[in-house]
Amino acid sequence: MNGTKNGLPLRNLVWPRSLHAQLALLSGLMLALTIAVYGWYTAREQSAIAEKAILTEMQILAQNLATASADYLIIRDFASLEQILIQSAEFPGVLSIQVTDAAGRRVGDVVRSENSAPARVRFGEPALAHPSTGSGGTFVQRETDRLAVWHPVTSGGILGWVRIEHSLRTIGEIRGQIRKTSLIAVVLAILVSTALLLAFLNRPMRAIQRATLFAQKLDELRGSKIAVDRTTVEIEQLGDALNEASARLLDSESRLDHLAHHDPLTNLPNRLLFLDRLNQAISQAQRAKNPVALLFLDLDRFKVINDTLGHIIGDQLLKDAGDRLSGIVRDGDTFARLGGDEFNIILTYMSHAQDAATVAQKLLDLLSQPFVVEGHELFITASIGITLFPTDGAEAQTLLKNADAAMYRAKEQGGNQYQFYSPIMTIKAHERLAMETGLRHALKRAEFAMYYQPQVDLRTGEIVGMEALIRWLHPTWGIISPTDFIPLAEQTGMIVPIGEWVLRTACAQNKAWQSAGFPPMRMGVNLSSRQLKEKGLVGLVGRVLGETGLEPRFLELELTESLIIPNAEPTIETLRDIRAMGVQIAIDDFGTGHSYLNYLKYFPVDKLKIDTSFIRNIATDPSDAAIASAVILLAHNLGLKVIAEGVETEEQMAYLRKNRCDQIQGCFYSPAVPGEAMTEFLREGRPFFPHIADSQPS
Repeated sequence: MNGTKNGLPLRNLVWPRSLHAQLALLSGLMLALTIAVYGWYTAREQSAIAEKAILTEMQILAQNLATASADYLIIRDFASLEQILIQSAEFPGVLSIQVTDAAGRRVGDVVRSENSAPARVRFGEPALAHPSTGSGGTFVQRETDRLAVWHPVTSGGILGWVRIEHSLRTIGEIRGQIRKTSLIAVVLAILVSTALLLAFLNRPMRAIQRATLFAQKLDELRGSKIAVDRTTVEIEQLGDALNEASARLLDSESRLDHLAHHDPLTNLPNRLLFLDRLNQAISQAQRAKNPVALLFLDLDRFKVINDTLGHIIGDQLLKDAGDRLSGIVRDGDTFARLGGDEFNIILTYMSHAQDAATVAQKLLDLLSQPFVVEGHELFITASIGITLFPTDGAEAQTLLKNADAAMYRAKEQGGNQYQFYSPIMTIKAHERLAMETGLRHALKRAEFAMYYQPQVDLRTGEIVGMEALIRWLHPTWGIISPTDFIPLAEQTGMIVPIGEWVLRTACAQNKAWQSAGFPPMRMGVNLSSRQLKEKGLVGLVGRVLGETGLEPRFLELELTESLIIPNAEPTIETLRDIRAMGVQIAIDDFGTGHSYLNYLKYFPVDKLKIDTSFIRNIATDPSDAAIASAVILLAHNLGLKVIAEGVETEEQMAYLRKNRCDQIQGCFYSPAVPGEAMTEFLREGRPFFPHIADSQPS
């Protein structure tokens, strides 16, 4: 039974009886069906195209980021790497960026929620397992609502991986907009005639085709705008969205390119951009037959500022120094920071080599002016190495290596100067590298030996102490003096294990002499600046004394004034703790550094050692004699003992004894000899000055 409404069958309200109306309605339905199918198909195709475009841009982003990350992975500068990751995470649609080492351990991890919140750094996440089969190329992972791209970080091999995760939610929204447009078109097709539908269909389809073409050629048309059709709100929104996405993509790529080629701290060109410009300068100089100068600038003793005031002030000092120095560089030249406290300058179109020297001196003069950082007035100097193209090399890496060698030569000369490269510097650089390599194996290969030099009481002629002096017995180079390898050990950090070995060996030897029945005496052991900064120094001294069985009163630690003054308060506390154990403290090379006498009364010191430079001409030079006498008098008035180093003649010994110096040390009595030879010497058991043993100086 059929229902009715207002006296008409219900089917007549849905399907008209008029043939013309039926044809029009049927045409509209067929057109609507066609539009619906086309809309759904278009939405699918547009999603695929947009996804492909996103994948392409993500691969470019991953490749650029891998290039930017390589240097930071090599030098393990993870703080700078995280700054790049945080800025890169602002790329539209990026959910997270991870950088791992080759084993999958995360060295950088930035995550960003899909609600446009700022990027944040994550810590403590588990290692990431690369899903590829080991090919070492780019790999793509796809999930329902996100896309992940892996790209290797390479530099002569795979250093790690960059993983970028991108949201696909925007593609879903675009798909929904297109489908919504299609549904609206279906409704309109049913309500209007076939002719209007056909007339209306042509224009939006052209707009969609233009949007499709724009998406397909997004890489070629980057920076251009699509002509937006205003026929429907949905198509207008689609065109505007594509234009906005293109603009954001261009801006993000520009910022990422800047980050990849500039130092994040100083905003100066980094190593990648510097090498590119150096190669360009070389090419131009070859054509124009003009020289090019490369200046390698390294700040002197910058590590002291970092260790004393902290890295925040150190970083600000680097930034201020970069700003100040870059002001004198010409527009055609390049001023870059390659890392740490190193800056490099490329000088082009020079008339002669002296132009490079003029610029170097200007740089040194600029640095001589104080810097004020967070209330601290800081003074810094620099060592500059200069190398010239084509005289010193024809390739960028060769010039950079030679400039580095010249810079080290300037440091060896005391710093705050510049040096031009010479071939002998390369030889010395290779020797230094070989020594550093050998030094890292010397302790394990038992190549170090201890030598001992007696300290003699000037009143009795008896041996009252020894100074332990390390020697390196290299199998090829022979005996190497500590003056040749100790500075290198300081720079490389090897001084810490070497210093512990010296302390333990010297204490054990002193205890062995006591156990053999020799008279007890103090053993002097030198401390380096690196050891003095170690927080566990007090514990180490106590542990070594306990393990060797040596009483603390028979150990004397020697350090120079220059080690105490720069960081006086913490150093004094450390020395007080050591002295409280019963260990003696001596100031070595007294008078050769910055002698802050007002500090001397606070130092927990037992003995002053007069440096060899004041003893050498003491019998002939009134100035040296006056200084030595003054140090002896000063020490005695402060209740301290005095020992003179480097005594080689009887005249020197007689003068020191006459002026009541307590002890002497030097080749006049005995050079430094190995432990076995010193044991035989001690067995003789005789005073060195028998003719004065019972007399007192007048």
